[in-house]
Amino acid sequence: MLLTLGEVQNLEGSDRGASGAGDVPVARETFLRAARAARDAGSPILLARAALGYSGIGVAGMGGALEGALLAEALSALPVGDSSLRVRVLGRLVEARWWLAVRWAVDVPESWQAWVDELQNLAEEAVAMARRIGEPSGVIAALSSRVIVATGPVAAERYLAVSREQIALAEQLGTHSSVLLAYHWWFLAAAQQGEIASSDNADQQLAALVTTYRITFFEWLVAVQRVARALRDGRLSDAEEGIADAERIWPNSAVALQQLFTLRREQGRAVELTRRVLEAHARDPVATPWIIIDLLIRLESGSVRGVRETLRTLVNQWIERPAAAEWLRSMSWLVEAVVAVDDGESAATLYPVLVPFVNVNLVMGTSDLAGGSVAHYLGLLARTIGHLSTAEVHFEEARQHNARWGNRIYLAHSSVELADLLAERDGEAERERARELLDTAEGLAVEIGLVTLGQRCRALRERLTRPAR
Repeated sequence: MLLTLGEVQNLEGSDRGASGAGDVPVARETFLRAARAARDAGSPILLARAALGYSGIGVAGMGGALEGALLAEALSALPVGDSSLRVRVLGRLVEARWWLAVRWAVDVPESWQAWVDELQNLAEEAVAMARRIGEPSGVIAALSSRVIVATGPVAAERYLAVSREQIALAEQLGTHSSVLLAYHWWFLAAAQQGEIASSDNADQQLAALVTTYRITFFEWLVAVQRVARALRDGRLSDAEEGIADAERIWPNSAVALQQLFTLRREQGRAVELTRRVLEAHARDPVATPWIIIDLLIRLESGSVRGVRETLRTLVNQWIERPAAAEWLRSMSWLVEAVVAVDDGESAATLYPVLVPFVNVNLVMGTSDLAGGSVAHYLGLLARTIGHLSTAEVHFEEARQHNARWGNRIYLAHSSVELADLLAERDGEAERERARELLDTAEGLAVEIGLVTLGQRCRALRERLTRPAR
């Protein structure tokens, strides 16, 4: 009875918004009472169901350290051997442990790589067990844990493979409601690989399914995906409208605020977000993106005191973390801050870490397709280090990637960076090439409304009117 009551309370809370405000605390307490009753009754099965109920409220890990402990206790109490319940508890434990450490800094491991290896092995154990049992819904659940712990440049391939299998299994079951998230993974993974038509197709399919199932979280997810596409395409007014929709569905959404930061930077208005970013950081002090975003806003407003020291600490921390979820987009912001203070030492540290991602389209978790090719950031780092010919190659790579992927904002940015690099040289042919690149960038800046970039184009064009040295 307690388990049923907790499930009802959870659904009632989720109906009131993606934030889960309302009955979520009550539902969590009910599942804890169910867990205590299961212990008293000596029932591993009821304990496992209570643990899954507690963990199933929102994203894995949101229940804090108690969530991880409860899932671990339930797993150890279950009989050894294959069972559908063991598959679900094991898979959810992998997800909870991942997000607790990576996102909420709970039980952070001494060695990230050994910890990632352990969780990936546990995820594979859950998938293998689910396949032996042969229950499609169990395979779907286990595959989710495989996606969560995928890291590095090959993560997108893993996301695509899992999403396609989950969707195929859902078709066998006759329902897509259990795999809506698979369409989101497909959307992100295809975008990261530069398969833009496939990514847009996934977005459209998810939007169509959400009109049928009307699950609030996925309505919010569709809204932020719409913003991500608008930012990628350079449709700033559509992005503004979509951000308002996302914030209406989920007030104080971190994702929507990060999208708004991307938008306001292009409009030359990032400083307007100072208070909101500080408030977000206060609500979520362990989330590194807020620290980096605050540093960028300070740099763009001319405040540099203490920034270099903070950046070096962040660089040393961030290069050790698993290359997943928020990592790549946060790294791009970190690169921009390091370059802004001309920190060659930090640039040299970051460069080899990002090289394996040179052909990757930068994607952040749920929200951001606007950052363009990772080659752009490698170009920034190479120039800061002093490797100018390497920087030129990377900026040209980035231009080609961004043009092919339809990222008009970063086609403009990469064009300006390459033009700025060529403008430093004496040859008239190179300076003429710089002018051509500026024509491209300035045209996009005017069309899209890239205020800050437009100002930089004008300053660089004026510099190019002076005689070569």
